[in-house]
Amino acid sequence: MEGQELALLAELSRLCLERKSGELRVRGDAFEKRVFLEQGRIVFADSNLGQDSLGNILVEAEKISREQLEEAATFQAKDASAMLGTVLVWRGFLSPEDLYWGIKFQATRIIYSLFQQEGYQFEFVSRSLGREEVLRLNFQTPNIIMEGARRVGSLSLLRELFPPRHFARVKIEGDQGKMLDLLPRERELLPLLNGRYSIKKLVGLGVMEEQELLRMLHGLLSLRLLTVSSEALQGEPALATNNPAHGGAREPATEGSHADQEIFFRMEANRLRMLSRQEMGRRTWRAAAVLIVTGFLGAVAIYAWIGRSQPTPSSGPAATPPLAVQAVPAETAQTTPQPVGVNHVPAPTQVQVPPAPAPVSPAPQAHLALEEFHINRLDDGRLRATFRLANAAAPGMEQRGYLFIMAEGPRGESRVVYPSSAAGIDVSKDFRRGDPYRFSRFKQVDAPFALEFAPEAISIVAVGREGDERMRVRMPAVLQ
Repeated sequence: MEGQELALLAELSRLCLERKSGELRVRGDAFEKRVFLEQGRIVFADSNLGQDSLGNILVEAEKISREQLEEAATFQAKDASAMLGTVLVWRGFLSPEDLYWGIKFQATRIIYSLFQQEGYQFEFVSRSLGREEVLRLNFQTPNIIMEGARRVGSLSLLRELFPPRHFARVKIEGDQGKMLDLLPRERELLPLLNGRYSIKKLVGLGVMEEQELLRMLHGLLSLRLLTVSSEALQGEPALATNNPAHGGAREPATEGSHADQEIFFRMEANRLRMLSRQEMGRRTWRAAAVLIVTGFLGAVAIYAWIGRSQPTPSSGPAATPPLAVQAVPAETAQTTPQPVGVNHVPAPTQVQVPPAPAPVSPAPQAHLALEEFHINRLDDGRLRATFRLANAAAPGMEQRGYLFIMAEGPRGESRVVYPSSAAGIDVSKDFRRGDPYRFSRFKQVDAPFALEFAPEAISIVAVGREGDERMRVRMPAVLQ
């Protein structure tokens, strides 16, 4: 039904502005979605569609693999009270930070998908939310409504809400404008929403497309930050415009305050300056490409000339063979004097050459540092290693690789215990089955694991761009 998404956005805005608590239920033929509110703040959302499930979102984002999701789901089926996210973290498939990101991204996608649904009904159930009922997420509710307004409304419906000859005036007080996450074009147009310019003239500026502009006005109107009236605040000034889509010819700006005219001309100057920067950028890239190609061809030509200018063995005078130098041990070297005559040629001199020193390979430079390490025994007999890896390379250099934990037994046996899916593999060959890491400053790891023997030491193995790195920690005696 056309306009249904506008009604849904209006209802959501009303609930937020009136600080309602409860759940907004949206039902269709094959789906049901809920948005939870507490004191006017959106705190959570859920859906019964498989495409909106947490596991599917984490697989799409490549946070976990499909095999890891199936393994966690199998474990969850045995324990109905276990949550999927908790199982993924407990099994070592997902970090707590990625779990929080996935839950918030899931709720955000469910909310925005409501404005693309068709054929549904919605109702609000007012009630207080239980402390353990939903996870409270930190949403900026006004920004959610503004983003929803950018996704809804056909041009014909928006023109009915905002007639071309009406005037829009924004009312943003205090820090409200700073809290709103406006697009650059929207923030640029915001000073001209002062009630003195008609919507037709605002469209004629050419800063934004008409539908985009009307959707911005609709979002501000939903937040009650905008008023629309049929009369100008102090008479409508004639803004100059040279947009071919809205009249073409430039009109003289005879009315309006000097401040408004300065804003308009500053916007025009910014637009022209942006176009000139883009053209300069294109020219710079073209010049750089020409320089690179010219340098490459020049290097090839110089290399070919050097190769032709070197003498070949068949040209020029015969080369004198180099003096043969024989290396003999010191104790066998002889210095017997030989008679020197007219026709006598001295024998070749035997020179003792000391053996070349063995090359000393530089010590590998550590690129990870173990800042914290804790290990304790859980109630079910398993062990849990908690540690923090820090970036010890150049500042700002991002570390990437794969992480393993190996346990060393009393008889020299060693096996991979984390991640559990990599048990029994050869780390040097199947390193991609480890826990991938990517960080610039530090990474916190929480790894529970089970063992059939009492380990003497734990090794943290990081396989990264700088090669393998092992950090060995002896087990406390109380846990051996």
